[in-house]
Amino acid sequence: MGRKTTIFFFILFNLLIFIGISLSSASDENYIHLMKGTKIESSGNLIRFIMPDKMIEVIGTGGLLRIKAYDKTHQLLHSAKQGQLIYVLNTSELRNQQVLPEDLILLNFKGLGPQPDPPGKIFLLKSGTKISRDKGDLVFATDNGTKLIFMPEPNGVTGKCQAYDSANKLLFTRANAGLARMIDFQSLKNKGAIQNIQTWIIFSSEIEEK
Repeated sequence: MGRKTTIFFFILFNLLIFIGISLSSASDENYIHLMKGTKIESSGNLIRFIMPDKMIEVIGTGGLLRIKAYDKTHQLLHSAKQGQLIYVLNTSELRNQQVLPEDLILLNFKGLGPQPDPPGKIFLLKSGTKISRDKGDLVFATDNGTKLIFMPEPNGVTGKCQAYDSANKLLFTRANAGLARMIDFQSLKNKGAIQNIQTWIIFSSEIEEK
């Protein structure tokens, strides 16, 4: 009986490891890093990002983007709806700012890249939000009384953050967050290549497999 129990737990342990690896791999598909220098081609409402091992098509439809990824032989790898183009800020860019010059969204970094929040749960810092500093931390005070404290890591890109409501009650804590601005789809059409190192495509819905 003891031997059977040991075998059962051994199989269960390995199954959990397999599931964990599978989920981790799936989450990697929620973002694409557009490296600095990535070539850009555009036509109408379509932009192509030419990468060494793949080509990414971004189709503009209002505020949401449809994403298609192809390999070198132009075989469809996967597609996704509700994609967004973002630029992840280095917090040093806000060093001399008293208010936010543009809208920013808060993102989680998991694995190698940023992960979008579910629709309806995106934490938005609106343009005009007041910025103050406390021993290297950035403090954002919104009009509705919510306060976000961002504690950047040495890289300036990611960091720990805490959000409080108007009664100073803790809403949430994130251990590996980042601040990003949305990239206007149209603004990339006249550029020949990606110019910022922290340019990403993120997906706010599940991947549609081939």
